[in-house]
This record gives sequence, C-alpha cells and structure tokens, in this order.
Amino acid sequence: PVGESLQDCIDRIRPAWEDKILTELEAGHNVMVVSHRNALRGLMRLIDGIENNVMNDEIEMPAGVPIVYNFDKSMNPIRPDDSSQSFHQQLNISGLFLEEPGLLKKVFDKEFQLRPKVEGYSSILESRPKDLSPLERTLTELNIERTIDDDKNENTSKSNRIDEDTAGENGNISSSDLQRNSRYDFYNNDILPGSSLVCKDPVIVMIRHGETGFNKLGLFTGWNDVALTQEGVDQAKEAGRLLKKNGFEFDVVYTSWLSRAIETAWHIMDQMQSIYLPVIKSWRLNERMYGDLTSKSKKMISRIHGSEQFKAWRRGYKIKPPPVSSFDTNYPGNDKRYVKYLKDLRISFSDSLIRTIDKRK
Repeated sequence: PVGESLQDCIDRIRPAWEDKILTELEAGHNVMVVSHRNALRGLMRLIDGIENNVMNDEIEMPAGVPIVYNFDKSMNPIRPDDSSQSFHQQLNISGLFLEEPGLLKKVFDKEFQLRPKVEGYSSILESRPKDLSPLERTLTELNIERTIDDDKNENTSKSNRIDEDTAGENGNISSSDLQRNSRYDFYNNDILPGSSLVCKDPVIVMIRHGETGFNKLGLFTGWNDVALTQEGVDQAKEAGRLLKKNGFEFDVVYTSWLSRAIETAWHIMDQMQSIYLPVIKSWRLNERMYGDLTSKSKKMISRIHGSEQFKAWRRGYKIKPPPVSSFDTNYPGNDKRYVKYLKDLRISFSDSLIRTIDKRK
C-alpha cells in the first residue's frame, strides 16, 4: 500500500483475526499478540464490534501494558463485571489491563532518577545471567523476589520509603533501598482482580511494542522499521514479568514483520522462560501505513498543513494520508521482506511495469 486509512488497516487485519487467531482460540489455545497501536486497535474493534463513530483516541493502547480478553463458549468476548477496578477497564472494550495505564512509566521514571545516586548500582532485576538453566533461572528469580519481600517486611512504615528529598546527607542511596522501591511494590496492589484464574480458559493477550526513538521524537513511524529504546526494552521485560507473575502460559505468539514488535515479543518470552513458543509473523499485523507522512514530524506536518488536515489524516476513519512515491525508501515495494516473502501484498501495476522496463535496460 502507498498509504492506509484506519478502515484499510482494519480490513487487512480481518483475515489474520478470522482465519488465524480466532481459529487458535477455538482450539483452546492461549494466544499472545505483540503488535502496534493502530493494528491492535483494529483487532479490538473486530473483537468487540466497535462502531466506526468511536474515535481511535477513545481506545487506549499504552506501550508494554498487556490487555487480556476472555471468551465464552461461543467465542464472544466476556465483558468485565462491576467488581473490576475502574482503571483496568475501557468504556467500549471487553479486555482488561493487567496494570494501571501509566503506572509503568511512573516506576521507570523514579528508578531512572535514583540510579545516578546509587554508588556501584547494578540492578538485580536486569543482571540475570543468560547462561543459566531454566531451573537455575527460576530459583534465582525466586530468591530475588524473596529478598525484595523481606526488605519490604522490614520497612513497612512510610518513613522508610525512599524519597529524593529525604536521602542521606551525601545524596547516596543503597542498592537494597532501590530494590525496595522497585516496580514489584506496585504490582502487589495493582494486579488484575481475579487474574490468578484468567489463564485457565482460552485468552488472547494483546501487547503494544515498547517505546522507540520515533515515539520519543513524535515522528510518524508506520512501516519504518525502527528499533526499541532502552526504555522500550525495559517495558517489554516488565510485561513479561507481569504476565509470568499472573500465571499466564501461551501456546502461540503472533506479531508483525516489524523489528520493534518482534523484539518486544522476544523480551517478553525470555522473561516468561518460554522462548520455545512458535512465533507467527504477519504483515497484516503491521502498524498503519502512513504513506508520505512516514518518518516526518507530527508537529511539522501540523504546522505546514494545519491542525484540521493533520487531524483528518491521523484520525479520519476513511481518509488516507498522502501516498508515498513508489521510489521512496518507505514504499513497501522497495523492501525485500515484502517483495520476496509475501504473496498477498498488492504492488501497483504502474510501478511493476516501470521497474520491469528499467531492469531490461
């Protein structure tokens, strides 16, 4: 495609849902889908039957936060009951967040602020050796959690919690203090209600890839194949730890053809000690193709074309962005993964003709 509307994005996702993912769920399999904001929004629209008049902005999809869908015997999504905490729900969505949206960012921000003040800091949550056997890794992680829990039990009063304003006279903080204020403190209170039972029936868990440099810079990413930032890697690892802590086990993983989603999936599987899972990659789970807007600044586009046109391109359900040139590096026909391996991706006739003539020169 030279550019996609939101409707186009949903239409290309539909076969992946109906022919692949839904079939897995009907067979009783637990499915994890690691993809992109607009692709996952499209998938949720298909599952929940969300009308076109519901804006995409009303469907929240934060990076690295798992969203869990349960289904009844007829494969209809089960709406959460009133006992669920409000921050785990969205108005039009049957799926539930595994943690409060925005909570991970608060934890990461706090940890990054504290790291420079820790002399010789080396987080035990990130220093797990890669050459351990599964048994050794499990025992190591169990010991880490016990250490953190022991520290917490010894420091239950608020006065013992770390605060930058109440740090020691030299401004230094010990590694054990930092571990006590790790993200596990938040998970103990904010785990999805009833989540210990959620993995016994077929479920689909959707996760948006971790943060990228384009996300931080406010650029249209689309099909541009950019890598995760370190914070994006941390988000992916935390998603894996959270899923493992809640007892999830998967049978198959679906992801896109873009590195940021694939890398996120691998970090999640690594944390869950399930890197053996089959991973099915599909271009149909790619992000929306932003055409000639790809790699350009959102603020710049808004200034040049005006806020109304910018909103129409970004949020218009059937409005496509300006088409990308077939000779642009962002055109899928110039990417060997789409040219060589995909058979159901339409390349323009005029482009094929021009290239054929050019090769015969």
